[in-house]
Amino acid sequence: MPKDLKFTRKRERSEEITSSDSSLFDFKNEGPSTYQPPLKQFKVSASGKVHFHKKLVEKDGVQVLRDAVKFSNDKQKIKLLLREFTTDYLNLLNDSGQEESVELILKLLNTTKFVEIAEICIRSLYSIIERSGIKDVLWRKLSPGFDENLFHFQGALDSNLLALFELAVAKKIFDPAQTNLALQVSEKNLRNSGPSGRIAAIRFLIRLTLNENIPNLEKLSELEQELRVMCDDRDPRVRTAAIEGLELMCDGKSCLSIESYQRITELCSNSDINVRLIALRIILKFAQHYPEHRVESVKKFTLRLHDDAFTVVCQAMNDLDTQVRAEAARILGCFTQVSEPFLLQTLDKKLTPKMKVLNDGSTAAQTDEWSTGKKLGEDVPMEREEEEVQSLIPIQACGAFVTALEDEFMAVREAAVYSLGKLAVNRPTFANATIDHLADMFNDEIAQIRLDAIHALTPLVIHGVLGQEQLNTILTGLDDAASDNRMALHELLSRSHLADAACVKQCVQILLRTLGRFPTDRESTYRCLASIGLKHAHLVQTLAVELLGVTPVFDMQEQSIEDEIYLAKLVLVLNAASKQPVICSLTPPYVKKHYRFLRCASPHLIPKIKEYEQSIISESSVGASSSMIDLKVQSLLDNAYKRMVEAHISAGISEKSALFKLILRDLEAYQTIEEEIAVPARFLHDLCNVMNLFDIVNTGIRSGDEITTIFNIIQQAHRKIGWIESQYHGVDKKILAALRECTLFLNLIQVAILIDHIPNGQKQAPKFVQEEILAVENRFKKLDSKPSDFTTKLIHWLNEKLSETVQNGSNLEEKKDFLSGHGIIAQLTGAYIPAPETLPSLRKISMKSVQVIDPNKDVQAEKIVKFVSGLPTGVELNCMLHNLTAEDLEKFRIKIEYPDETIAYYRPRSTEFITLSNRLVRVQTTVLISAQLWAEASEIQLCCGVLLSSPQGISIGANEYTKENFFVPLPDADEPTQFNKISVKIHPVNRM
Repeated sequence: MPKDLKFTRKRERSEEITSSDSSLFDFKNEGPSTYQPPLKQFKVSASGKVHFHKKLVEKDGVQVLRDAVKFSNDKQKIKLLLREFTTDYLNLLNDSGQEESVELILKLLNTTKFVEIAEICIRSLYSIIERSGIKDVLWRKLSPGFDENLFHFQGALDSNLLALFELAVAKKIFDPAQTNLALQVSEKNLRNSGPSGRIAAIRFLIRLTLNENIPNLEKLSELEQELRVMCDDRDPRVRTAAIEGLELMCDGKSCLSIESYQRITELCSNSDINVRLIALRIILKFAQHYPEHRVESVKKFTLRLHDDAFTVVCQAMNDLDTQVRAEAARILGCFTQVSEPFLLQTLDKKLTPKMKVLNDGSTAAQTDEWSTGKKLGEDVPMEREEEEVQSLIPIQACGAFVTALEDEFMAVREAAVYSLGKLAVNRPTFANATIDHLADMFNDEIAQIRLDAIHALTPLVIHGVLGQEQLNTILTGLDDAASDNRMALHELLSRSHLADAACVKQCVQILLRTLGRFPTDRESTYRCLASIGLKHAHLVQTLAVELLGVTPVFDMQEQSIEDEIYLAKLVLVLNAASKQPVICSLTPPYVKKHYRFLRCASPHLIPKIKEYEQSIISESSVGASSSMIDLKVQSLLDNAYKRMVEAHISAGISEKSALFKLILRDLEAYQTIEEEIAVPARFLHDLCNVMNLFDIVNTGIRSGDEITTIFNIIQQAHRKIGWIESQYHGVDKKILAALRECTLFLNLIQVAILIDHIPNGQKQAPKFVQEEILAVENRFKKLDSKPSDFTTKLIHWLNEKLSETVQNGSNLEEKKDFLSGHGIIAQLTGAYIPAPETLPSLRKISMKSVQVIDPNKDVQAEKIVKFVSGLPTGVELNCMLHNLTAEDLEKFRIKIEYPDETIAYYRPRSTEFITLSNRLVRVQTTVLISAQLWAEASEIQLCCGVLLSSPQGISIGANEYTKENFFVPLPDADEPTQFNKISVKIHPVNRM
């Protein structure tokens, strides 16, 4: 019979015995580590019967330790019991169980003669104290046990004891009286123990020294010297622990003494990878803390410490380990104060003249003059040995970034691209030199590195001019299959300065070609061409006739505005014409009509052109100046707003409804008649609706309307407020603060109604009121505003009632007047929305909108997405988000409406949001959809918007009013009066 089978049967019999059977642990050890402690209180036998083990059910962790103390001379039984305790019971101990367990473990620790058992005991104590909520109590019980009896193992437990001391120091429960004992143990282990003892001693000394509130400078100096010595230890683990301690001493504003710098630079070439990695990070700390300190370099020259540290890290770019090279490439980007010659040397593997030292101690001057030829060997390059002798830095440190960018591993190249862009962003000379190197990375095989190179080069192109060769390299990225890379490259080109008209022509040709290949890039390409036209108007002037196909002999047929290629050329030419008016005389007559259309449809792409604007005004026989028109428009908005505020505050109840109807009618007319004020008028229309609903609620409360009706109106007001906050950008903070006060009033009205009409409502209302007050305070703090005097008094009254409720919580049945519904309604008498008297920023308000690029509405209407029923499939969605904030992006959702009225929401990943500018974000994602079997194809509706949680959140009695999410659709950027909506035909079919 095999041993494992025999052992299994033995265990099965032992698990079916009664609780009085004492032979539970009486079995032979047949095989190494075969027995595992029982994790369950039952066992299922072969017949399917469940056998519960009464002894395991009744036993707890403390009992297991008591049994272990009884068998103090039986190593195997103690080991099994301790293993059972640590596996099954240690994490489940309560406070009293932890105290008793510590006492029993300490008793077992002082009586056992086995080193292995003692180690398990100390590790158990460590785990208990680490997890406990009464650490100080447990340590006081444990401290008397640290006596001479623990050290009869002749140092075998020192490493475990020091780890326990380190935990006590870290948790601030260490008794200063034990310091001498702990220091004796640590000093002994630093010199005479094995690697584990030395590591434990190092960590304890570091923790003990650094954990003081006011570190002792003398102790820090002694510890630093000791750790420098331990960095020469023969064991790499000890060296790692020592240099980790040195790194900890560099955290914050402090740093190591300057005497340690030379030793750290030597550790950068240590044989252990961890030591080299930490040494590089400490070198960076030295450079940041002592940037101007003069040190002697490896070449025996006196240099700034920042520059010398930079060369040390550059040398690490030749390390054999990939991780070290990647870390060195990342750290290079943090040397923001390094001298310009050292930076330029990282881009050239050959020693530059400024890094050479002549015999008289001066640096060689760089010259661009030709050799005269009068002196023999005048232009012969220096020999390598001579360069090595006269160079300021080691030859191995030259061309560090070139080496990194050519590295075979992605991690090194990625870090080098990031650091190169970071160092060059504020250094025009260095930025101009890095353009070629970063442009070469556009051909990298890894898409992420290509994207990082584009992002790194984008802020640098403003420091230089792109020539033909550089442009050839950059434009190859427009054929990249990754749309993120193409979009980023469009942004780079829009910031670039091109050398001549030939470069502009080549750039436009490539952009037009990729526009036909990638139709989804249409919007990004238009914005890129618009920026190129604005920056290079004088160059576009020479190309305008050729781009528009104008001939000096024949009249041209009007081109279609729906032609994407023609539209792209027109965007370029019109933007250039805004800077160079002479271009207007070169364009065909129909361009003026197209300009008017594009100014209305895409004002963000087409700027105003004075020549065309004057022509339009003269044709329409309008003599009023643009400034007069602006004043009239502003007066319309101001008058409408003043009428709203006056009607809300001073009008009588019977007059308010009629006045609001008139105002709403006028604002609806403004939206359709005047395009320039359509968005502000729509905002005022929504704000007027909120004021009207608030007044209806107040009237309903006083006239005794039905609760359901009042609650429905309050819900409508909440939704309108959510729509205002989510659909408009640039709303004045005073308006947002007033809307938050309105939300507070509406919520308190709900509370008042529910307190008086729902049993036990008074007991549950204080919690909600307290949360609402906290939410109001946080909102005003975020807006950096103060509530109105009425709201301040109301909150003060509520806090007083809440404090009375807490103090007399046991007598709520007798004292109903603490927080009553009638009391709240009485306090809300005269409440109104405290909108400011004037709103000068009204015309700055813009709509948050969505422009759907893909799927195309015309193409998608004919396309049917077929997939297996019950399984998910994806629909590609590419859209532009205008004016959304970071908070809006977190709440951004895609609503999916199925024909059976089922609704689902899809949230794109955070990495799928790409910021193109301050107010423009692109989202490219795959929307997951799924449905059961359908007989025929049908449409689903996709809508982009913001998912909000309702401010109301009342849960009182049997009726629960919980926070309900509601979806706010965003307007279509092309048609602001309508919400965005995409129809997709899908057809779930059976699995074939």
